[in-house]
Amino acid sequence: MASASDQILSLEVPVLAAQTAAFAVSAFLGAPVLFIVFQAAIACAVYFNYKAAISKTDLPDFYYYISVIFSLPFICFQMIKKTVKLISDALDEESEKSAIKEDIAKHIKADWDSYVELKTFKYAHSSLASNAVPIVDLLSGDDIEIKRKSVIILHKLKTVKSIALLKKALSDSNVEIKFMAASALLNIENDFKERIKNLEEEIARAEEDNYPMLHELRYNLAAVISKYLMSGLLDNIGQKKLSELMHYQLNSAIAENKNYIEAQALLAGEYFKKAMYKEALEIVENALKNPALVGSSEDVKISLVTLLCEIHYACGDLEKLGRACASVKNYLSAEVLKKRPELIDFEKSVKYFAESRSGSTKGGTANG
Repeated sequence: MASASDQILSLEVPVLAAQTAAFAVSAFLGAPVLFIVFQAAIACAVYFNYKAAISKTDLPDFYYYISVIFSLPFICFQMIKKTVKLISDALDEESEKSAIKEDIAKHIKADWDSYVELKTFKYAHSSLASNAVPIVDLLSGDDIEIKRKSVIILHKLKTVKSIALLKKALSDSNVEIKFMAASALLNIENDFKERIKNLEEEIARAEEDNYPMLHELRYNLAAVISKYLMSGLLDNIGQKKLSELMHYQLNSAIAENKNYIEAQALLAGEYFKKAMYKEALEIVENALKNPALVGSSEDVKISLVTLLCEIHYACGDLEKLGRACASVKNYLSAEVLKKRPELIDFEKSVKYFAESRSGSTKGGTANG
């Protein structure tokens, strides 16, 4: 017949298995107190079931065994707590990373970007009404990990606004962040140069082969150059050289296809940025009269009419601005504003000038 000590020893495997299961469940539920309760129940069960059968010589071993069962929860409590914290921190980190990306992306959405892929012109900096959302400056503060992630995401976005934030990071107090930002900017600049070089080579081949869609390639090159110019990564000499190339490609594209509205919109926008309002206005007005405008995208139409407003505003011609704003209202539907929230402030200005124009017309009629 087995002794009491043998009976106790025989419980080691099942008790250990039960303890392991309790530990796993408690860690999964994030409730260490359940493990303590379970351990106390095991200790009590062993004590009351076997104490009477234990000889006096085996009592020290018996009490030692009971004490181990009791003390194990306090050892494992910290282990479970640390496990739960690690899991929680990992989830928080992933959530934080997702939030960072969302915030940056939300900010970048309000910025003008290259339309090589979308084939749509989105006008840049509005002087009529500010269309920028509040800047989410994640590069400020002392959290180095957030700064690292911000630089990585900004590098991937490669938009004009993200480049501006990366340039700001060059003055960061942390050497690592400075290096990361400098590396990201160098990579973006090299990417611009590579894309321009590839497109130039593609255009050269297309010219030799009399490619019928050559104007599309010219437009793509001009759009990339436009974004590169806006990035602020070029010196004055580089800007002048590329600006001339961009204008040449756009004029060539329009000459090859008189109905190329996207190219006309981009060229008009470039003239506007140089304060060449007469040239910009002529292109915009011709584009708006062109029957090909009907087949153009919604973004192109909106861009042309908003640019028309900007030109009249810059020239100080409020009467023409009022008429232009009245026509813009037809394009700024609730659906459009939802897709392009950067136009919300512009729409408010449009309403103001359109209503002012309407009011002056009514007043003039009444006085007549």
